[in-house]
Amino acid sequence: MTGRLSGHRALVTGGARGIGRAIALTLAREGASVGISYLTSSVAARKVAAGIRSAGVGASAIRADVTREADVKRLVAAARERLGRLDILHNNVGASLALGDASATELTEEAYDRSLAVNLKATWLTCKHALPALRERNGSIVNIASMAARNAYPLVGYKTTKAAVVALTENLAAHNAQYGVRANSILPGLMNTPMAIESRVAAGTPREDVIASRDRRVPLGRHPHRNAHRRPPRHGPRHRRGVERGGGGGSRPLPAAGRLRCAARPACRRPRRQPRRIAAAERRARGALATRESRARRGEPGRSPPA
Repeated sequence: MTGRLSGHRALVTGGARGIGRAIALTLAREGASVGISYLTSSVAARKVAAGIRSAGVGASAIRADVTREADVKRLVAAARERLGRLDILHNNVGASLALGDASATELTEEAYDRSLAVNLKATWLTCKHALPALRERNGSIVNIASMAARNAYPLVGYKTTKAAVVALTENLAAHNAQYGVRANSILPGLMNTPMAIESRVAAGTPREDVIASRDRRVPLGRHPHRNAHRRPPRHGPRHRRGVERGGGGGSRPLPAAGRLRCAARPACRRPRRQPRRIAAAERRARGALATRESRARRGEPGRSPPA
């Protein structure tokens, strides 16, 4: 690791399992002190905290229900107190089938309310209460969304709330750039995390069948989760805001991001691109002029224009 986050302080929600665990450990290996939140996985959270400390940085595991504002206020305050400050907020809390998610005709109102609370409200609440600290440090927000927001995902609650996380991130990026705060979303693909696997196993599908069915949907035929721990989150460069990074490895700057870069650096505005035919004609004219000048220097007669 490069140690590029040496001296930074990070708060990772849902850091006891899955992507959150991998992110927390990677941040620690890059030199950041890390606080993680958990709700029920206390043993797993303590193990992650021990792994963070083994990297030679500070660690703290804080229990909090991030769907409740009082808990979130206490979580952010405790993280700032134990870590000293806050430079990075990484939101990982999310669920689908475990919340009762289903198709539009089968989804209940109660299950949809749970999806909104866990997948969207929790992300908004942590951003809301962490932003004052992040503005002091020109900090960074990374929100985990999902490729379900872009693909034909069958479950309404997860798809709509993760699409809303992307929109929330755009809003945060646009309206906090003036404070030097960057906000980006990551859209993971088919990663075999506990959230994706265990709920389906609990519903009665054999674990091997769950994993095999997901692997068949990966075009490259590889298991993305195997190398997940090797890919640290990008908290730079400094101008990157409002970018969603998909699980397929591509990134698409959102409209707000382009406007923010130009607003921050007016000198980098590009002139409007000319139509191709005009540009081609100009290139031909410049080439012909260069040829005539070269011939004149050599004393060669130029080509007579047509009558």
